[in-house]
Amino acid sequence: MDLMSNLQTLELYNNSFQGMIPSSIGQLRELQSLDLRNNSLNSTIPPELGLCTNLNYLALAVNNLTGLLPLSLSNLTKITELGLSDNSLSGDISPNLIAKWNQLVSLQLQNNQFSGNIPAEIGLLTKLKYLLMYNNTLSGSIPLEIGNMKDLFALDLSGNQLSGPIPLTLWNLTNLQVLQLFYNNLSGILPPEIGKMKSLVTLDLNTNRLYGQLPETISQLNSLQSFSVFTNNFSGGIPTDFGKHSPDLSYASFSNNSFSGAMPSELCSGFALEDLTVNNNSFTGSLPECLRNYSKLHRVRLDGNKFTGNITEAFGVHQNLNFLALRDNQFVGHLSSMWGECRNLTNLQMDRNRISGKIPAELGKLTKLQVLTLDSNKLSGEIPDELGNLGLLYRLNLSQNHMTGELPKNLGNLSKLQHLDLSENSLTCNIPVELGNCNGLLTLNLSHNKIFVAYHPSLAT
Repeated sequence: MDLMSNLQTLELYNNSFQGMIPSSIGQLRELQSLDLRNNSLNSTIPPELGLCTNLNYLALAVNNLTGLLPLSLSNLTKITELGLSDNSLSGDISPNLIAKWNQLVSLQLQNNQFSGNIPAEIGLLTKLKYLLMYNNTLSGSIPLEIGNMKDLFALDLSGNQLSGPIPLTLWNLTNLQVLQLFYNNLSGILPPEIGKMKSLVTLDLNTNRLYGQLPETISQLNSLQSFSVFTNNFSGGIPTDFGKHSPDLSYASFSNNSFSGAMPSELCSGFALEDLTVNNNSFTGSLPECLRNYSKLHRVRLDGNKFTGNITEAFGVHQNLNFLALRDNQFVGHLSSMWGECRNLTNLQMDRNRISGKIPAELGKLTKLQVLTLDSNKLSGEIPDELGNLGLLYRLNLSQNHMTGELPKNLGNLSKLQHLDLSENSLTCNIPVELGNCNGLLTLNLSHNKIFVAYHPSLAT
């Protein structure tokens, strides 16, 4: 290395280098940029790297590096971008290590095995724009000093073991566009100060222990595109004008909490919403009117609540839907034949409601459908032959209804079918021999009907 002592830039990324980073790297005293990303290096980081005091860019991501961060790296006082992600680096992040990195703009330590607390000295990195430390085993609380990083653009501490409340100082980071703290053990409430985050595009706090009511000020996040608070202990209602001032909101998840009351009427007023999940709460009343004729929805989960209204009029029929779960609510009415126009549906769950009338034959047009559950309703009439056209279907449950007539022979065309439950109806027929063509069938429940059982060798093998 001493023959290249004047080298300023060394780029060896996206190769197949293995083995150690040589300690002689420390002889490159003029080195300003070192990029060894995307190789198979499997050593520790040599302490001699700290001799390269002119480094402003260091990228060692996506290797198999192990061990602790050498304290000698604290000598890299000119460093602006440091990328060590996607390795197996471990140990604490020493306060003495980072305190002199006050020129740092990007610090990426994600997908490693770092442990211990986030040091308060992180607040000295006042030029930082990107702080990514997700998927480690960091513990303790988020330091108050994190609120000193006024230029921060993206903060991701998800997938750790952080606990305690989110510090109030964090809500002073008004330039923040991405805040991801999910999969931790954070507790406490969300304060009204969250409304100051006017630049926030993504807010993901899912799978923590946060509680209390959502502050009214979350409706003021007018740059918001993605909002996720599922699997916490929140309660009360969602602010009535949530979504009204967020015209680009495309993803919203409130699932697995204790929310109650009506859904906000302005939720999809910006007509950008594509993914809405509010399942497993205690929401009541009718759905927002904007859900009736809104065309961009792809995935919707409203299951496990107490919503009411006519099943078709309340929700409408959406041609771009691929996943819809309305199960375990109090919807009434008949299934419209227009549901057959939702040609992209792969999952349709309307079980455990109060839906009546016949199953429309048009459901047989949903050739991408994999799951169809209409059980525990008040459906009547015969099972449409057209359901035999659903070649990708692996789960069909029509149990606990008032279905009559015969089992369609076309059900034997469902070669992917694994689970078939037609129990607790009033079916009167023999089991069609064609059902034996469903070679992948794992569970078959025809109990509590008036079915005549004849011996079919194809069903016994």
